[in-house]
Amino acid sequence: MNDPTARSGSEPVMVATDVRKRFGDKEVLRGVSTSIRPGEITTLIGPSGSGKTTLLRCINWLEAADSGDITVNGRPVGYEVVRGRKVR
Repeated sequence: MNDPTARSGSEPVMVATDVRKRFGDKEVLRGVSTSIRPGEITTLIGPSGSGKTTLLRCINWLEAADSGDITVNGRPVGYEVVRGRKVR
């Protein structure tokens, strides 16, 4: 995955920062951070069970991340910030 702050140019359309997700004792996302800029083609590759689908489900709000932040077009995914607090 790439560093969400490392690229220059236009603002990213999706930013994931330190995303974590656990299913019981199994932590499937361990601090994932990445970003996607307009026009970029991005792939997620890895072995079965490595968290690819879980990350996509968190980005699409089909799963709630346990921690971390995901924004799409600058708006938080899965919550709103109200008076400085995350509210689902």
